[in-house]
Amino acid sequence: MNMKQEHGLAILKPDGVRKGIDEEFITELDRHDLKIVHVSKRHLSKQQVLESFTSDFNMDIYADYLSSGEVMGYLVKGHYAGQKLREIKQTIRSRYGYASCNMENLIHTADNGNEYCLQFKLLFPDRDIVQYAKFADMNVRIDGDEQAMIQALRTLNDESNLSWIGVVTSLDTLQHTKNAIKQFKDASLQCLLGVSGRYLINGEELEMIGYLPSHLIHTDDEYFSLKKVSSFADFSAWIQRLQGLMVLGYTPTSKITLPLLKELKKHGVAGVTIYDARRDMRQVEDLEDLVEDEARMMFSGGGAGIVRAGEIALDRAEFEVLTKALMK
Repeated sequence: MNMKQEHGLAILKPDGVRKGIDEEFITELDRHDLKIVHVSKRHLSKQQVLESFTSDFNMDIYADYLSSGEVMGYLVKGHYAGQKLREIKQTIRSRYGYASCNMENLIHTADNGNEYCLQFKLLFPDRDIVQYAKFADMNVRIDGDEQAMIQALRTLNDESNLSWIGVVTSLDTLQHTKNAIKQFKDASLQCLLGVSGRYLINGEELEMIGYLPSHLIHTDDEYFSLKKVSSFADFSAWIQRLQGLMVLGYTPTSKITLPLLKELKKHGVAGVTIYDARRDMRQVEDLEDLVEDEARMMFSGGGAGIVRAGEIALDRAEFEVLTKALMK
């Protein structure tokens, strides 16, 4: 499968620029087979830092530091660009005796989802982020009949850098969405089919998304036949019968708690929609800690019809962790 190379963003912080680590950084890019696409040298304002970055340190102090001098943003391209940039960051920091626990630590790499979107637009305001997207948008919503959906998929294939999308639809429109994806051929963009429904769970109506194994798109229609789905238990049983993947759809941050996630895991839910334009940076970071460190679940997210497909996306490494079971 000829997948597009993903993009990633690294930023040399003011102390990194002052130390002149740019040549060392470029050498590491070459060693990891990453190509520089664009470079942006800017002196950020304190307000820009506060709006586009988060930190475990006091944000007022951190914003003063990051706006204390010029930064250099490197937009790069290559297979597993996001993962490789994280490795490069750790390598360079360790050479100088720094780690993530140091505020002044030379270099920053943009995380997936919201952070990449915000920091890309800050450093490259004249570029179209969809053309420099990461690897996979797992929450693409497309309206219309089959032909309109096929045309939307073709446009996304031609105008974005995405390699994979999760096309999310309801049970009512499942069949014609499936048909549209089947007819969308000879393109580099690959599609997973996600089925969305809202169900009462622990007294709250929550959106659940069930992603189906990729090969099922090309199976006979009767394979998708199911009895009436009136509850989360019905939905969960159906997705598990098809050996699919369930994630919690967009849910307000205040409603996502560890007890809720533990309850969902009991019913086979493996991931949580974290990356979404309706969340701010602090909410995303807090959810990443809760979902990964405490609940031991996976991350998902995407445009969700709120922003254009590709603006919020996963890198290849995170996509493969999330969808491993679907690709058998």
